[in-house]
Amino acid sequence: LYYVGAKAFESGMMEGQIAAAAFLQDPSVDRNQDGVYQYVVLEGEPGHQDAIVRTEYSVKTLTDQGIRVQKLTEVSGNWEESRGKELTEQALKRYGRRVEVIICNNDAMANGASEAIQEAGRVVGKDICLVGVDGLRSTVTAVRDGNVTGTVLNDYHGQAKKAAEVLMKLVDGEHVETEYLIDHVKISGNGQ
Repeated sequence: LYYVGAKAFESGMMEGQIAAAAFLQDPSVDRNQDGVYQYVVLEGEPGHQDAIVRTEYSVKTLTDQGIRVQKLTEVSGNWEESRGKELTEQALKRYGRRVEVIICNNDAMANGASEAIQEAGRVVGKDICLVGVDGLRSTVTAVRDGNVTGTVLNDYHGQAKKAAEVLMKLVDGEHVETEYLIDHVKISGNGQ
């Protein structure tokens, strides 16, 4: 049995790095100026290992950088764009301007959150931070356009290429390792 993939915690760490950079580079992101980053988590499938690890490491990375945080809510969007939008609408309605960052376990939910943020009259990069994972083309475009703070590319091309290389080595009778890890890549509008 051979594994080609990525470290689940790495994507969460990178989400946290993008959100931390936004907070540290522009103090106005702290809308209520209390020195605490109030956040909402849109988690993927309940109990899914990647969802749990991404959430844990994104928040841990913020606190490791000395940023005080307060969780407003953590809800499952089940990886779905429509749920991301719906849950963001609910969070913005319930918590209003206290929502300073939304951490999404995937880009589909981040895309939905972006739509809800815009409809609520909030502005990513000015009064709210929004991060996701996957590096979907639509999300990368949203990062470029300023509607998402950043995403983390899960390099599926690199993983597919490495899996094909491993398969060919196995076919040729060559020695292969049991695990190959492909790094994630940060994509953000602040030059990271």
